Amino acid sequence: MIIYCDGSLIQGSDSAICIVIDRRKPKIITLNKKRPIFQLEYLAIIYAFESAKPTSTIFSDEKNIVLGLNKRFGDKKNYIFYAKALDLMDEKKLKLVWVSREKNLAGKHLEKRVKEIHKYFEDQREYVNKQKRKRFKK
Repeated sequence: MIIYCDGSLIQGSDSAICIVIDRRKPKIITLNKKRPIFQLEYLAIIYAFESAKPTSTIFSDEKNIVLGLNKRFGDKKNYIFYAKALDLMDEKKLKLVWVSREKNLAGKHLEKRVKEIHKYFEDQREYVNKQKRKRFKK
């Protein structure tokens, strides 16, 4: 099993994580809370680990987290996330591999989703501004 994962901030106060399992349809989870990007990356990796079968390979574009988990460097600032990911990685004998942003399938899906959401908010803003201009012209 091969899984790609990524986390991203979204317009306003939301954030999202995404996994793509065996190049199939992406699973995107929107979180109703803005989180630091590093935590989102950890959450995406943990979600991928939880979804993985033993001995699967997980790809992430967050080089520092991949290196930290593979080399067992502790992460004091995000220790709870680090410990959870490390436990799952060891328990299932998972392989975590760094992949460039351009090759991360989950990142591509999240980027597309974020653009759609930004466009929606821009369209809504434009609509509201048009309505205001109409009212004040009368």
